[in-house]
Amino acid sequence: MSNHTPGPWTISEGQSDIGIVIVRTLVAMVTNDEDWPISLEEQQANACLIAAAPDLLAALERIANTNSTNAAELKVWANAAIAAAKGEA
Repeated sequence: MSNHTPGPWTISEGQSDIGIVIVRTLVAMVTNDEDWPISLEEQQANACLIAAAPDLLAALERIANTNSTNAAELKVWANAAIAAAKGEA
């Protein structure tokens, strides 16, 4: 598998769509479809989760590759990635 485009990935909101932008290129669109309607709140939550993918991967890689036995340090990495995925970062 080839490497993904590194973050940060950002969210760009239009009038009826929410896009995920990587290096000024739209790579994903979270939109409402009349066959499968979702609320704007759910669209925004989905966009946050997609945009946080690089942070989630980086946190998991750090946790998997660390020799640290310090649970507090591991929690800091995990909580930062979780906050980004929830749009709270």
